[in-house]
Parts: sequence; structure tokens; C-alpha cells
Amino acid sequence: MKYKGKEIGEKPTLQMIEEFIEEMGYDLDAKEVYKKYDNRNWMTKKHTPLVSVESLLSSVNGIEMEKKRKKGIEVKKRVPKSDKARQKQKERSDYYELLKDPRWQKRRLEIMQRDNFTCQMCGNGLTSGVTLNVHHYVYHKGYLPWEYQDKDLITLCRDCHHKLHEDKPNKK
Repeated sequence: MKYKGKEIGEKPTLQMIEEFIEEMGYDLDAKEVYKKYDNRNWMTKKHTPLVSVESLLSSVNGIEMEKKRKKGIEVKKRVPKSDKARQKQKERSDYYELLKDPRWQKRRLEIMQRDNFTCQMCGNGLTSGVTLNVHHYVYHKGYLPWEYQDKDLITLCRDCHHKLHEDKPNKK
């Protein structure tokens, strides 16, 4: 499945769904949508894998709006992104650009080597065929990704990384 043009694995995080619903101004309950499609193993009614978070939520929003119209319920118009939401999205995309920097790539490799290329939560490693990420325990305003101390960084598989972000935001 894809989110914002990038491959994210078999399923999105609740955080991704909440974020997109907020950005688009949809009148949807992110937890309900997540639960419904998680129970379906992120498949359509025709049992084909969902392609992207955006197409899923756009479709769900359209279906919900049509149901409301048929019941005679006034449908709220989509609220455009606020300046604050636009700024947050820009900061997020700028941050992802920083993760392509050679200094981060070098730092990331150092942390993975330190952790023996193994997820520090579940124990799966490269030999298990998992995708590994380096997680920042905290985010400090003004720090570049590669400027964190070793104690602030940990190797996680993609699944554990997503779970960690779903459970609690880790901003300071």
C-alpha cells in the first residue's frame, strides 16, 4: 500500500489515517475506518489489496456522504486545509527530504550496525526479511536527524516502528 506516493507495507498506521482525514477535512472517524479495514486485512469488498491510503479514504468519504444525502442529512462541505495544517505538511515533507541526506544515511547505518541489524523490540533482523528503520525516541525542535545522540536512536522493524508511532506521539 502507498501513502503520499511512498510504499508503506501491507497496512497504514492509525496516525496516517487521522492525518489524511484532517488534511482533507473529511467527516470520518479514523478509528472506525482503521478497525473496519484492519478486520478486512486491508482488502476491498472484492478481496483485492487496497492500493493507497488516499484512495481508500476518498472512497470511504464519498460513500459516507452519499449515505447521508440519501437520508436527507445535510452534508458538510470539505474544509480546506488551514494554514497551520499546510505548514505542518510542509515541515513533514522537509523532514523526509532530510532523511535522504548522506549524513543521515551514515548515522542510520551506524545505529543499525550497533544494534546488529536487528529490531530491538521484536528481535527480527535482516535475515528475517524485514525492513529496518531507525527510530528517534524524541524529536527536538531545531535538531537535524543525524544530530541526535546514540541513546536517542534505536533500530526497529517497520511493523514495530509503526506500532510505536500509533501508541504514542514522541515529540518534545
